[in-house]
Amino acid sequence: LVVLAGAAVAVNPSNDDLRIVLGYAHLRSRNYAQAIVALEPAVARSPEEVDGPVLLGEAYRLAGTPRRAPPTIGAAAASWTS
Repeated sequence: LVVLAGAAVAVNPSNDDLRIVLGYAHLRSRNYAQAIVALEPAVARSPEEVDGPVLLGEAYRLAGTPRRAPPTIGAAAASWTS
């Protein structure tokens, strides 16, 4: 999945859905730093997207930077209620 999603993102790097799939694939492969790299641009562009902020928060937590996770998830939750 990492290879396929990575190839798709290489062709269309601004597609946030593909970046979220790539981030998920990296999380499943325990490549947390790469998951963060894939997810950060998608979350910055589309914070209201449900999966992106949650996956990014999980990547931060698993990468050993859990303090970065709550603001990411909190910002997403705030956008859901607006």
